[in-house]
Amino acid sequence: MDALLPSDSPVLFERGLLLRGVLAMDMLPSGVRNAIAAAGPGLLDHRQLLVFGHAGPRMWRALRKAQPEPWTSANPVDEFSLATVRTHLEDELSVHRWAPLYPGPALVPLQDLGTLLGWHQPSPLLVGISEAFGTWFAYRAVVVADSSLPLTPPAGPQPSPCSTCLEKPCLTACRGAALTTGTLSLDRCTTFRASEASPCALRCPAREACPIGPEHRYDADQIRYHYGASLTTIRHMRRNTPEG
Repeated sequence: MDALLPSDSPVLFERGLLLRGVLAMDMLPSGVRNAIAAAGPGLLDHRQLLVFGHAGPRMWRALRKAQPEPWTSANPVDEFSLATVRTHLEDELSVHRWAPLYPGPALVPLQDLGTLLGWHQPSPLLVGISEAFGTWFAYRAVVVADSSLPLTPPAGPQPSPCSTCLEKPCLTACRGAALTTGTLSLDRCTTFRASEASPCALRCPAREACPIGPEHRYDADQIRYHYGASLTTIRHMRRNTPEG
C-alpha cells in the first residue's frame, strides 16, 4: 500500500488523503455493483470507482489548521474529505461528472473495497491492518467518476501482518477482556467502553499496543475525536435497544 507522491496530487498529499484506489466500474464484484445501484439511478454509468483514505496524522493536522476549534459543522472530517476530493477531481483532473457514495446514506462495503485494493487485511480488532500503516488508516471517501486514471493493480491474496506477530500484545492490552478468544467481542467491547469512567472510552489500548506501523499513530486529539464520536454512537444505540 503506497502513499501518493506529491507529484501525483499536491492537494491529496497536502491534505493527508494519502491513499487513492482506482477500480473500473465494469470490473467490480456483483456485491459492490449492487450496493452502488441501490444508492441511486445512473451511478453505475460512471467509468471508475475511486476510494480515498487517510493514513497517519497528516489529514488531521491539515484539518485542524484549516478549521481551528470550535468546529463549525457537525461532521468536519467528512466535509473536509469531500471538499478535498472535489478539488482533486475538478481542479486537478478536470473531472466534473462525479458523485459521492461515502460518506453518505449508501451502504458502501468499505472493507471489501479495501481488500480489493490491497489496503485491508484482517486483524483481531476487526479493523483493517496493513504492513505499511498498521491500523492507523481509514476510509474517508468513495466516489464514482468519469475519470481516466490508471487502475490500481489487483491485490491478490496477501497474508495479514497479524499472522506473523508472535507476541500479539493487542490481546493482553485489551482492558475490557474483549479479546480473550483472539477476536474482538463487539458486545464486550462496547459494554466496557460505555461503562462509567472506562479507560477505553476515548482510546483503545489494544490498538495502541499493536507493533505494526506505530510511527503512523494518530495524534492524541485525533484519537479522542474519533473514539468520542464512536462512543456517542454506542451510547445512543444502547439507550434505544430494548432489553430482554
